[in-house]
Amino acid sequence: MNDLSLICIGLEATSMYGFHLLDYFSSTALKYPVEVKLYQVNAKYVSKFKKAFPEKEKTDMVDCRVIAEYLRFGRLPAKYKPECLFLPLRRLVRYRYHFIKNLEKERKIYMANLFLKFPGWVQNKPIGTLGKIALDVTGKFTPDQLAEMPLEELAVFVAKAGNTESEEKRIVRECDKYLRYYLVEAANSLRMHNEKYRMFYQKKYQEVPKHKHKRAIVFSARKLVRLVFALLSKNQLYDPLWVPQSPRLSGLNQNCQRANLQV
Repeated sequence: MNDLSLICIGLEATSMYGFHLLDYFSSTALKYPVEVKLYQVNAKYVSKFKKAFPEKEKTDMVDCRVIAEYLRFGRLPAKYKPECLFLPLRRLVRYRYHFIKNLEKERKIYMANLFLKFPGWVQNKPIGTLGKIALDVTGKFTPDQLAEMPLEELAVFVAKAGNTESEEKRIVRECDKYLRYYLVEAANSLRMHNEKYRMFYQKKYQEVPKHKHKRAIVFSARKLVRLVFALLSKNQLYDPLWVPQSPRLSGLNQNCQRANLQV
């Protein structure tokens, strides 16, 4: 211990288990003879870093060695700081997220079963939660026909119906799902209270015939992310009256100001 000048302690951010030990190690009651730095590492980064090692099994000892090598490799996140003040709020917003997602899941299951019971009603009021193949299969064949149909014939029918290109395409999401959800929620609130974002939302809303709101609100959220990043980078507050200028126009204004000062 006397030969060491720095100890790095890293844990994966694993929901309810990641921060307890870090809070304990960061306690002021503990006295260390050397400098100690604490890190909470995203489990996704550790998993990708692990691919560079021959040990592929998922054990505690292997994971510990991988995290230790990750700490030695460098390019670490910001040092861990106790979150006792914001932890209750974080748990509440995450619970709300899970609650909303469970409601959506149950609604989809209910509507799918309702369609099988009342297909005529659903055809008069189309429901976007059902895919095209499910609509084709349940609309063309009765339950008795499906039960008696050979599996090969049904597979051929499904393969032909799967050749269509759907407007619903999967989005690759690498960011934190909670952060993404609440950014979209914030954008939805902003477009109702801010004229610029309301106009931007309406523009995107009119560009497509289907999924107008979802597409427009995601674009609004992406626009909001750029604004938040710019404000944080410049350490500024949001000013709704500020008009952005191009670099060329900004340079011309600076030249004019210099000319006025010289005169």
